[in-house]
Amino acid sequence: MTTEPSDKPSSEDHVLRGEDYARIGDRPLTFLVITSTFPPRGGSSVQRVAKFCKYAKRMGAEPIVVTAKFDGGLLDETLLDDLPEDLEVHRVADSVLSKNKTLTKITRKLSKAFFLDENAEWRTAAIVEGIKITRSRQIDAIFVSYGSISALLAGAKISYIAKKPLFIDIRDLKNKNRFNRKRITSPRPFSSFRIDGIEKRIFNSANAFSVVSKGYHSILKNYYNINGKQISLIYNGYDTEDFFTLRDNVETSSDEKVIRYIGFITHPDSLHKLIEATAIINQRRRDEGLKDVHLEIVGSNNPSEYQRIIDRCSGKNWCSFLDYVDHSKAIKLMKSASALVLLQHAEAGVLTGKLFEYIGSGSPILLLNNNNIELSKVVNEYDLGEVASYQNVAGISKAIDKLMAHSSPYRSAADVQMFRRDYQATQFLNALYQMCKLQKS
Repeated sequence: MTTEPSDKPSSEDHVLRGEDYARIGDRPLTFLVITSTFPPRGGSSVQRVAKFCKYAKRMGAEPIVVTAKFDGGLLDETLLDDLPEDLEVHRVADSVLSKNKTLTKITRKLSKAFFLDENAEWRTAAIVEGIKITRSRQIDAIFVSYGSISALLAGAKISYIAKKPLFIDIRDLKNKNRFNRKRITSPRPFSSFRIDGIEKRIFNSANAFSVVSKGYHSILKNYYNINGKQISLIYNGYDTEDFFTLRDNVETSSDEKVIRYIGFITHPDSLHKLIEATAIINQRRRDEGLKDVHLEIVGSNNPSEYQRIIDRCSGKNWCSFLDYVDHSKAIKLMKSASALVLLQHAEAGVLTGKLFEYIGSGSPILLLNNNNIELSKVVNEYDLGEVASYQNVAGISKAIDKLMAHSSPYRSAADVQMFRRDYQATQFLNALYQMCKLQKS
């Protein structure tokens, strides 16, 4: 059973539909959310589960979050302001490890080496806390936000002991590169087989799933042989409230052209041809008496990796790097950009969450693509911007020219309603409700 977003209802319809699935009989649908990342931890990995909890709570459901205590990494306290005050969040960590930094560091290295993840020490405490909650509260389901092996293992264990149905939201398969045809024949590390075994065992015992892309949907059915179970396609999305509150606070200049990339760059070479293409465009603009197009890279990246190409292209005056900024500042930068760069390699199933926040900003998108067919199709189908190969300087230059010359919006807000976070919360609640209903029948 696959549920795909197909219509584009209004905001009022989102809430009404969500409320229809937010109750079991005369009480709220109550579910345990297991996630290794949650605000105030920053970064893209927290957005999907945090926004779901926000809107599920607003629609009348009762999510209860069990997550790891924040002990380092990207901090974004602005994300806490977005959560309902009465959202119940249990932050856990191993009591011994959390007090001993040296032991924590050693354990994390061992955890990563033995095929889990570097935050695996919270797993045991999460299981204990989750079981305690299921014994004291009327819990209908266990919801796992699968971005780490530790969360998957903790959720599965709680589900097994508490005898509660298990719902897995697959936002990041840990060994996705094995599905890339270009890499499938390369030697696989032993860890891949270990993670394969964990995923197959737990996926086989789960009751229902949601996935972030059609690619992941296909992998789940064809590689993991998940058939006859509920699989819902629920894309990542954007929260209209994040952008609405900033509508009157973003300054833009019609004669200043700024192209921005916001986030961490996983493949540094993806940026090289963009810098070259921008240099060509700026030389032409100077000949025409126009101002340079500025290229800004925002996030926890290393500028020194690009210094040689910037110097070769004489880009020190128009290419700049900014450090990581919190979510609210990132949104302002998105809204004020002339265009937003999306870098995506052809890893099967990956449909980056950054795309959908870019959509919410209303700024046109420049997708530098490496044969990610699904992502290109979304950008073209919804008229979100321009697509070019990340290795083709001429193609990138042509795409930038089109973006800079485009005077009207690339798409209307009505065209992308299906990517709203409140609509996706409705989809999540519907999937959870249907799973719980099936288990009780």
